[in-house]
Amino acid sequence: MFAKALLFAALALALGAGTTAMVKATAYSGYARSTGIVVAFRGVTPPPVQKGPQPEPKVAAVVEFTDGTGKAHRFVAGWSWRAPAHALGDRVPVLYPASDPASGVIDSFPEKWGLPLVLGGAATLCLVLGMAIGGLRAR
Repeated sequence: MFAKALLFAALALALGAGTTAMVKATAYSGYARSTGIVVAFRGVTPPPVQKGPQPEPKVAAVVEFTDGTGKAHRFVAGWSWRAPAHALGDRVPVLYPASDPASGVIDSFPEKWGLPLVLGGAATLCLVLGMAIGGLRAR
């Protein structure tokens, strides 16, 4: 029973990862490009846990860039890190939808593909565990 639940979870996570990847790939293909500058950092405090050590605070870069019309925009990076991934003043490539430039993203692998990768990894783990448990019970 548990093996079937893991296999079902693997299927759901794989579908989620694939759907997220397709939506992101389609969206990013229509985004405009610019170069931004890391102008600040915003602290991100994870929610407390009941047992074990508390999670460490993280930081996300605040990026400022100008769109094709020359207007300045700011956004907070979608991924946060214990140690900043970029230094203050770093120039970073930016992708943004022309209709909503404040929804820009840093054009980097983790920013664009982190969520599908995490979902796909979880799906793979569930699949392997489900197959292993199912194989052990079949003996």
